[in-house]
Amino acid sequence: MKRSLMRSSILLGAATAAVLAVTACGDSTTGPAGQEDSQLTLSYTDGSGYHASGAPTLDGSGDVTSAPFAVAVRDSLGGVVITGFQPTQGRLGDLFVLQLSPVRVGTFGSCGSDASCHGRILEDFDAEARQAGGTSWEIVAGTVNVDEVGSDRIKGSFSNLVLQAQDTVESDRTVPSGTFDLQLLSEAEGKQATTTLLCQAAQPLAGLNCPQAAGHELSFTWEDGVPYEAYGDPAFAGGALTLSTFATAFPDSLGGLVITSFEVTAPQNSGVAYGDLFVLQLASAHTGSFGPCGTTDACHGQLLEGFLTSDLQTHGPVWSVVGGTVQVDSLGPDHLQGNFSDLVLQRQDSVAANRTIPSGTFDLKPVSNGDDVAAMRCFLESIGGPGC
Repeated sequence: MKRSLMRSSILLGAATAAVLAVTACGDSTTGPAGQEDSQLTLSYTDGSGYHASGAPTLDGSGDVTSAPFAVAVRDSLGGVVITGFQPTQGRLGDLFVLQLSPVRVGTFGSCGSDASCHGRILEDFDAEARQAGGTSWEIVAGTVNVDEVGSDRIKGSFSNLVLQAQDTVESDRTVPSGTFDLQLLSEAEGKQATTTLLCQAAQPLAGLNCPQAAGHELSFTWEDGVPYEAYGDPAFAGGALTLSTFATAFPDSLGGLVITSFEVTAPQNSGVAYGDLFVLQLASAHTGSFGPCGTTDACHGQLLEGFLTSDLQTHGPVWSVVGGTVQVDSLGPDHLQGNFSDLVLQRQDSVAANRTIPSGTFDLKPVSNGDDVAAMRCFLESIGGPGC
């Protein structure tokens, strides 16, 4: 089902700041010396190759830097995420991500079509800003063989991986062969920092238990106790929104604000995510109370349940905000903070039902860079509309 999210009278505009980047500070530190032989290599049919090695380098804040690495981390579902970063220019490079679940000795695949093996390569990935600037290549075929897996190491090989370009017309690429001999990171060796990078960089991976990004979160609890939680800055590639979990706001052209978030509830194969999309529009940008929502122009919105990123359609019920208030406590160029009270959402189909959000909070960094605001606008216009 497709439904329009924004009122036709609202034209979304642009402002001036940039999406939050992770800034290194202090001295850099590296992992244990024993990780230096951690290696990941790929050989393409055109003769080019991919090679990444070593442990992640962490800055003084404990964040992964743009130095090369090749490691693996365990997820909470018995699987393993294999990842590597090959620098290409400055802080840009190619990020490799492959998840095997559950991990064992043996063969996995065909990757992409089999839930046990899926992944991607993000070209021109900015390791500090956590944004992909080039082509995203999804692994859609091929096999992975795990020869050895232990408490601190995993070894194996790749065979005939097929990479399919996303959102471009580039031809498929093939990796006839490749190998990996990787350190399985412990908490002391940078597992949490690497997990955080993966959560911010790639489409959601099941079982990673992505940490919340302080200051970039929208959360509430339904009256039946079920939580909704979305966090992180949106990512953009090629002038478009890269859909993964996010919570943000952006200005419209009439002086108002659009608050929007996406909570992933079921990651799918081939980088497709399934979840709940929340959109709330405030008619003006100021601190104070807005409402009652739904019955006035001051505040209105929707929640799309079962939203699928591959077709930009909702495969569950649509809920419209018909009551409650929104309080904006603090508003600036780089922050928007406030809370919800007693939001009432009404189901928009033949089933008569209401749901209530007794309380919720948001602590967001608004998107205001012109191109990124345009990408958010295009995303919302594409849901139930002609697109852009």
